Amino acid sequence: MSHWKAYEELAWTEFIISSLDDYEEEASAIIQSLDIKTGADTGSFKPDLLHFGCGAGGHDYYFKQAFDVTGVDISHGMLQNAQKINPEVTYLYGDMRSVTIGKSFDAVVFPESLMYMTTVDDIRQALQNAAAHLKPHGKILVTVHTKEEFQPHNFAYAGEKDGVHVTLFENNYIVSETAYEAAMVYLIRNKKGLEIHHDVHTVGLFPYGVWTGLFSKLNLDFKEWHMAHLYDRNILDEGDYPQTYFVCTKKE
Repeated sequence: MSHWKAYEELAWTEFIISSLDDYEEEASAIIQSLDIKTGADTGSFKPDLLHFGCGAGGHDYYFKQAFDVTGVDISHGMLQNAQKINPEVTYLYGDMRSVTIGKSFDAVVFPESLMYMTTVDDIRQALQNAAAHLKPHGKILVTVHTKEEFQPHNFAYAGEKDGVHVTLFENNYIVSETAYEAAMVYLIRNKKGLEIHHDVHTVGLFPYGVWTGLFSKLNLDFKEWHMAHLYDRNILDEGDYPQTYFVCTKKE
């Protein structure tokens, strides 16, 4: 697995260049699309949700209002962020393709994390592991960029906290038939001066038919929905940032 500075030694910048508010719309839409009766609906128990690739915990801040959340990530820096803002959530270090939690869940979700799988076999392993953790009638949610809808873009994020100013520039560029690169440059200004860091992430990029074909092979029914405006304020060029959301259930 690659070493990503953005998710390890630079993970502390996450909630300087973004805020919890940035996660609310998507997290709320995901909760609604799962259509599982939650504690807020019943006034009693909360269903169990497993979040593979939980990152800094921004989605979980909203998921935990409706679910008992368990988060899994392979980046220690992001897990530290997540635990700080969600002390009541269970966080575990692990690989989504192989980790075993030891319990079953009403939902397993991959918001913007499964795309880090760069081969079809890696995706298959992660989906199989998700299905293995589902309760009967449980649901899997996957967020993807399909190759047909993907648009390369430049992005900018910035913020300041306690005298530390952070600016992040990101360039997305298709580098092969099945991948794009997210190249990032961080400008960090503090009392000591300017620090410049860079990081490059290779991200999988597969056609719509690859995703639906995998669901079929894994005996999963699916419904889909779309969002394209979540990053409008960060995109520096023309166009939008379309994402496809699949909600999958095991076939009867």
